[in-house]
Amino acid sequence: MLIVLTGRSCSGKDTVQKLMMRDLDVQKIVTYTTRPIRPGEQDGVNYHFISPEEFEKKRADGFFLESVGYNTMVAGKPETWYYGSSVESYREAEQSSEVYTVILTRPGLQALRDQGIDCYSVYLDASDEEIRNRQFFRRDDPTEAARRFEADKHDFKGIEKEVDMVCYTDMDKSTAQLAYYIYTWAKKAEREKTEKEPEEMEK
Repeated sequence: MLIVLTGRSCSGKDTVQKLMMRDLDVQKIVTYTTRPIRPGEQDGVNYHFISPEEFEKKRADGFFLESVGYNTMVAGKPETWYYGSSVESYREAEQSSEVYTVILTRPGLQALRDQGIDCYSVYLDASDEEIRNRQFFRRDDPTEAARRFEADKHDFKGIEKEVDMVCYTDMDKSTAQLAYYIYTWAKKAEREKTEKEPEEMEK
């Protein structure tokens, strides 16, 4: 069973995912990256750490559902770190009795559906004021934060019609309550779907 979280930057996706994993024994789909492993990280737990050459080969072979590159500076030199998630990991999560979660972009969610993989999709959002406050307290670069804010407004326009549920992270529920709400909603939906399938087969 797979729960997909999507939403604007600073909408609370990472926090909700971490609470689901910590409090509800939800598993995270482990993605691939070419960036160097950091102290305290474990290969196969935080990410699958692979070389740029291996990443490119996997991408050419159609291994990834989605992949993206981020430009960064390392010791004063420009580098591009790539991230990707395998199609097979989503198929395994879909068929598993355990609950898995992943954070995807809007195109990533569409790519998942194009593969015919079943999931429960949740769009997380907050008010514009709350988004800006979170950017400030996270000490994001003001220019980059403003660019990302405007880009997100465009990229996620109308997504409410494309997901199974919309949740706002600055409303009455605490983030922990919201994580539990999403988890129980998805579990109930999965149970109802499972119970309905034999009935449809009998018709």
